Amino acid sequence: MRLSLPLVVSLLPIISACITAPAVVIENHTLSLVVDDPAASVEQLRSIASDTAGFIEDSSVSFSAFEVPDGTVYQATLTMRVPLHYLQQTLTRMKAGAIEVGYYYVSRQDFTLEYDLLESRRGELEQSRDELLSLIDEKYAQPPDTILANDLLHVLETELHSVESRMQHLEDEAALPYISVELIPIEVHRLTVP
Repeated sequence: MRLSLPLVVSLLPIISACITAPAVVIENHTLSLVVDDPAASVEQLRSIASDTAGFIEDSSVSFSAFEVPDGTVYQATLTMRVPLHYLQQTLTRMKAGAIEVGYYYVSRQDFTLEYDLLESRRGELEQSRDELLSLIDEKYAQPPDTILANDLLHVLETELHSVESRMQHLEDEAALPYISVELIPIEVHRLTVP
């Protein structure tokens, strides 16, 4: 099949937009690490988060009785957020500080289509807002028309704010992946292995 030159030329902007548009993918990493001391490991992970401009969003250390000499075993969980460009470095450091990786799971959700639709809607709303503002500014606008135009302007700006908020939320989530970590002490790991 051969495409005519005008068709190819008209498709170039579309193809270019598809190639250059950034993907908006939200990643969640979940892993279990076997460590000597879960409470101490939480502090090490806090340090890793700080080193990579990330932060600990949630953490807990708990204990329960298992069949170990002192009858008490501490376990810990935490959720960390790190900038995307530090993700692999952070995961590597976390795994290197553990005795063993119990499991590792990654989930990815692609929001690129939603983001592109939001971006398009934002452009439409901004254009409508600008046209409405120019109508309001015209000297011959009558008071009833101005009141109606201001009401419409409020509706447009409310929707525009909602669209921009959702876009910002998706950008933030994609830029700061979640890492959920379960820290299991070596004693428990040894007991559960057949």
